[in-house]
Amino acid sequence: MTLREKLTAHINYRDVFNAPTRKDLLKRWSVDAGVNEGAFEQCIDDLKAEKLITEKNGYLAIFAKEEIIDLQTEKSQQALQILRKARRGLQWISKLPFVRFIGISGSVAADNPTAVQQSDHVDLDLYIVTSRHTLWLFTLLERLITNVIRLVKGDHFFCMNYSTEIDFVEVYNQSFYTATELVNLIPVYDHGGIYNRIINENLWYRNYYASESILSTRNIETIRSSFTWVVSPVNFLCYVFFCLLRSAKRLDMEGLRGFSLSFDPTQRYNLKRVSTPHGGYEPLIRMRFEKLLKVNFPGVDAVSLSEVLFPDSDGKSDPKMKVLRDEGCEELFVKYSLNEKTGTV
Repeated sequence: MTLREKLTAHINYRDVFNAPTRKDLLKRWSVDAGVNEGAFEQCIDDLKAEKLITEKNGYLAIFAKEEIIDLQTEKSQQALQILRKARRGLQWISKLPFVRFIGISGSVAADNPTAVQQSDHVDLDLYIVTSRHTLWLFTLLERLITNVIRLVKGDHFFCMNYSTEIDFVEVYNQSFYTATELVNLIPVYDHGGIYNRIINENLWYRNYYASESILSTRNIETIRSSFTWVVSPVNFLCYVFFCLLRSAKRLDMEGLRGFSLSFDPTQRYNLKRVSTPHGGYEPLIRMRFEKLLKVNFPGVDAVSLSEVLFPDSDGKSDPKMKVLRDEGCEELFVKYSLNEKTGTV
């Protein structure tokens, strides 16, 4: 991609979620070490001169959408409030002996917190790494506590967006969408240099971001062998039990059909990882990205750039995502605007 294509891609992607782009972050994301930063400033000036983008208070947004910059201060403040609210709960999670890493991901990590439509509830997406042979010990405990909280309060605050064991941190779905999640990831608990391990095993993110976008060491710390293999049979039984419960709850064989001893990217629940297949909403995000790109930057080949950023994402979507895509997904992104009634995002 050319520098101009990188800049338009980042700015347009943030516009998908009704958010502006911090200029200093955009420079870090798009300009590699040794590259003349004057070219970056010149490209920004050209986009502004062409009335494609606007700049205010250190932020960049699509031209004539300056109001989203004005709302960003409130969004940033709310993100900080959410992190303060989460502090005690995160401390409790970090005390579990098999938890090795906790990271903040999703909308809060992107400084663009969102609430369920017609609600003031905002959950916090977490990226969890556990020790070997303990993922399902953690998952069943987490589900038990989450369901109790939901029964008592009617909702839950923490959302385990991505959970994996320590030897399984390479991301399968390698796209601009997942690269952005990695770049935005905020480590809040790290036992044994796991964050560096995550980044160093996913250096493919540099296909979309400059090499200095993430500050981490080059070396992957050797993980000492542990005695967690002792609980491996119990962890396996927890996995089987979860699949059985899932089928019983759904009154079908879906839970058991998803059972596998090896990683299957088409299934959310695997022995070593719990994650949304193929990026979850990525096909919908790609669709909106292309639609906005044609409007925001009419001189760009939207389809070609989208294919580079989201390789094969259309062919990977599960049936539920296909239905949402076919029916339209405008309502999915409305929640990224400030709720005038509650003052939440």
